[in-house]
Amino acid sequence: MPDRQPLLAGLVLAALVLASASAAETPSSPATSPVAVAESVPIAVPADTVLSERPASAMMLEIRAALDREHEQVEGLRARLRQAPGHREALALQREIEQVKLGTEAAILRIQAGAARRAGYATLAERLEVAAQDLLAPPRATTLATRPAPRAAGR
Repeated sequence: MPDRQPLLAGLVLAALVLASASAAETPSSPATSPVAVAESVPIAVPADTVLSERPASAMMLEIRAALDREHEQVEGLRARLRQAPGHREALALQREIEQVKLGTEAAILRIQAGAARRAGYATLAERLEVAAQDLLAPPRATTLATRPAPRAAGR
């Protein structure tokens, strides 16, 4: 048996060398390779350049169009904001930007409501419409808030 120990050790060593050599030639798994992890980090790319596996739905196309309109309007307002002569004008432009963004959110909710209605989800469509209306004009409180009476000092 003592004659086989060096042979066995040599075979194990050769197997380890071959395994490490083949591992160097084959790509490693993404979990172990820092390069693969760095490559999997998402990069901001404009929506029109991203290739998708399937074409966008009609609803998504409408939403993208609404977002594109918002982007154009906000960029125009930001250009005016950079040249605003005073604080009041800047505040007014910031409020316009806010209204554009709220309008876009309401438009997206309405687009979703239309898609829900076409798919036969009338209750969901109605809830989305109400959410869009509430976003632009929040409902007023119908009852007065009541507060508990203040406690007497020392109790």
